[in-house]
Amino acid sequence: MTNVDLLGIRIDRMEIGPRKDEWQLMELRFAAPLNLETIDAFLLELADAITVEMAPEQLDGYNGNYHAVVRLPLLEVIDPSTPPDTLVIVDAISITRTQGVSLYADMLEKLTFSPLGRIFAEGVRSADPKMKYISWFVVLEELEGRSEFAFDPLFSMTEVEHIIKASALNQDQTSRLRGALTGRSVTVKGRPEKLAEILTQIGMPTIKTIKGPITVTVDLCRALIKQRNTVAHKGTDIDNDLLHNALFPLAIGALAYIEGRPLPDRPTV
Repeated sequence: MTNVDLLGIRIDRMEIGPRKDEWQLMELRFAAPLNLETIDAFLLELADAITVEMAPEQLDGYNGNYHAVVRLPLLEVIDPSTPPDTLVIVDAISITRTQGVSLYADMLEKLTFSPLGRIFAEGVRSADPKMKYISWFVVLEELEGRSEFAFDPLFSMTEVEHIIKASALNQDQTSRLRGALTGRSVTVKGRPEKLAEILTQIGMPTIKTIKGPITVTVDLCRALIKQRNTVAHKGTDIDNDLLHNALFPLAIGALAYIEGRPLPDRPTV
C-alpha cells in the first residue's frame, strides 16, 4: 500500500511479505527522514495499535490471545542519501502473526496509539493470567476516573463541616479528614454499582462471549473488583471465565471509549 498516514507519520510505501515460519518481513518507506529512536518508537506503537485492533475479533482467549509483535534486533535502515548499493544495518524488524486481521490502508489510517493502549496490549501478549488481569483492569480504573461520570456524594458539605467540627482534630488532621470525606470515590453508590452504571452509559449493558451474551450487572462488577483486589496475593487463582469472558471485552470497549473510537462490535459465535 502507498501514501498512508500511520499514527501521525506519513508512509510513502508499506509492504508486508509472505509468512515464513511465524514471521513476516515488513518494509516501510517514510515520506521524510526519521532518526532511529523515532523509527523504533513508531514500530512499537504500530504493533500495539494493531494488537488493539485485533482484540475485538477474539472470543476464545483460553489458549492465548493473538497479537502483533515487532522485533528490533536486525532492523535494516537504508538512507536514500547514501551512495547506491550502500546498506546500513543498525537494528532489526520483523512481524509475526499466526492469525489476525488483514492490513489495508483504511484500517491502518484509523489506528490510534495511547499509553493506555500499550498497557492493554501488554496484557494481550502476556501468558500470565495475573498480568493480563492487572493490565486490563487498569483500563476499567481509568474509565471509572473519568470526570464525565459523576455520582451523588455520600456527605453533603453541611454534614462534612459538622463532622469536622465534632472531630476536634488539629489543622493537618482536619485537612486529611476533609479530603477523605469529599473524595470522588466517597459516594452514595458503591464501586460495583457505579462501574455497572458507567459501563451501561458507554453502551455496554451486555457483552458477547463464546458462551453467549452476558449482562453487565452489579454482581458481575463486584466479582471483577473482588478478583482485582486479590490478584496480587500469593496463591490466588484467576477465574478464567471472568478474565476472558468479562474483563477482556469490557476492557476493549472501555479503551475504545477513552480513546474516542466507536465501540467495536464483537462477532457472534
